[in-house]
Amino acid sequence: MASSWERLVSVTLGSNNATLSSGTFTAKKYLRIVFFGYKSGGSGDSKLRWNGDTGSNYARRQNTSSGSDTTGTSQSHHDNMVGDGGSSHFFATADVINVAGREKLVIIEAVNSATGAGNAPTTRESVVKWVNTADQITSCELSISGGDTYNTGSTITVWGADDQGSTTTAKDKSSITNVPDGTRYEEVDTRKIFHKRTQTGSGGGDLWVEKGNTFSASALRGFFSGGAASGSRNEIEYITIQTTANATDFGDLIDSREGSGACADATRCLDGHGNSIEYWTATTLGNATDFGDLSASRSPQGGGLADTTRGVFAGGNTTIDYVTIQTTGNATDFGDLQGGYSQTSACADATRGIIGGGWTGAYVDSIDYITIQSAGNAQDFGNLSAGKYALSACSDATRGVFTGGHTGSEINVIEYITIQTLGNTTDFGDLIASNTKHANCADSTRGVSAGGGGAENRIEYFTIQTTGNSTDFGDLVVGREVTGGCAA
Repeated sequence: MASSWERLVSVTLGSNNATLSSGTFTAKKYLRIVFFGYKSGGSGDSKLRWNGDTGSNYARRQNTSSGSDTTGTSQSHHDNMVGDGGSSHFFATADVINVAGREKLVIIEAVNSATGAGNAPTTRESVVKWVNTADQITSCELSISGGDTYNTGSTITVWGADDQGSTTTAKDKSSITNVPDGTRYEEVDTRKIFHKRTQTGSGGGDLWVEKGNTFSASALRGFFSGGAASGSRNEIEYITIQTTANATDFGDLIDSREGSGACADATRCLDGHGNSIEYWTATTLGNATDFGDLSASRSPQGGGLADTTRGVFAGGNTTIDYVTIQTTGNATDFGDLQGGYSQTSACADATRGIIGGGWTGAYVDSIDYITIQSAGNAQDFGNLSAGKYALSACSDATRGVFTGGHTGSEINVIEYITIQTLGNTTDFGDLIASNTKHANCADSTRGVSAGGGGAENRIEYFTIQTTGNSTDFGDLVVGREVTGGCAA
């Protein structure tokens, strides 16, 4: 029985050529070779060779459209493999038993057709052999003569597999590369079925998703910067949001800071505190770099939010600032909040920014909103379930979620809004425990909350579109409070 199939090589012509070659690939006991292409219209026929062998080592039996068999022996190639000469397109598969020390037996099925409904396709069925017993097949080549060529876009793809069992170990799925999305993998021992998927984002790459499980196309990293634990901290830690695990050290901020507002676009993260902004690239471990200055000093715990190009800092005073995330420089005044909220929270969808809760000498229950690309003062959105400060927020494409906070004591409440619909929050569920002064981040499906009052090290998560309580994710490297949080 063959182990899981893997794509060994795929070559597509970038210009017309009389040769369509796979190049060299890894030898496998079983091969399936797929040919697809267009012929330009000359009189030549396609010839198939293995490993560049031009000796008289080929034999074949074939028929066209179920006609009489023809044979060829002691040939220097397999001839007429994908149909007759002339302008046409073709599709063919070759199944090969590729055993060292044995003649190579091949079954080839091909369809060939001129364009248009007035031309019925022709079929060509061939059984062929290559009598070389010294080598396994590690390359194949279609060539054409008579002034004909294979047109741009013609493709050859080779798949391979070995036996599974005691003599040959099937590859673990994590070691399989260079296969397209949707490739199916079945575990030998559990019979579980997985499909290969690709995630984008700083934490992205190839992964195998078990059949029936949900899949997020984004694999963003979540970042937690600065904070306080026996004094101000400068560490930056990160997680991959879709993978539950402990956080990992990323690098350091330029200076220790607590109460930051953080935001990010697809690749760059910003941390704004006091009157300074620092930045780092999400995919590259390392320390932060100076970005510029805020228009006015803000602390403690202002909020940060962003769309795809613009980062916004709000809270810590009444001023709202903005920057273009990919352009270092000082922030520009955007407008004003409805009040001078400190220890507030912020989130955004693609166009609208949300700032909720805070402290002005009293607990704030109001939610403000802005249009991120249109400078101006914030407007009233609605209200939280209670006045609170030191809460945190995050969002997906449509929903904003507020977690925890302080209403006179720490609370565990999670509540949410629909960002494009003005109104008050709705109950979502509960955090694992009451928490305040924590940081949130999110990708397209999952929200994450980390750290908190008393230098908490707990990380927890929830699915933004599914109301309910949060679940344990892992731990921070360093437990801390009033840290910045963002995702990219």
